[in-house]
Amino acid sequence: MREQKERSTDANCFARKLKLAAGNVTSLIVLGGAATFAADIRYVQKTEVQQQIKYSVDELRKAILDDKIYELTQIPEAQRTNEQRAILDRSIRQTQEINARWNK
Repeated sequence: MREQKERSTDANCFARKLKLAAGNVTSLIVLGGAATFAADIRYVQKTEVQQQIKYSVDELRKAILDDKIYELTQIPEAQRTNEQRAILDRSIRQTQEINARWNK
């Protein structure tokens, strides 16, 4: 009788260990999936933040260029130096490039 109880206890112990191991494996799989998902989200957010930074830098640069263009167009064309003409042309070209980059 005692031998039979020990066998059933051993079987119950083995079953408990098996359930515990299965639960641990399932937990690891779920945690692995969650970690992968979190990494994907961080990557997407990082990309979005980088795009927003590039856009903000371009907007700031465009504002500076617009100010320079306004300043140079206040000088009559006949009185502009070659350097001023070159700066005006470059400023206009860079403004057009920024607009094209962001489809404005």
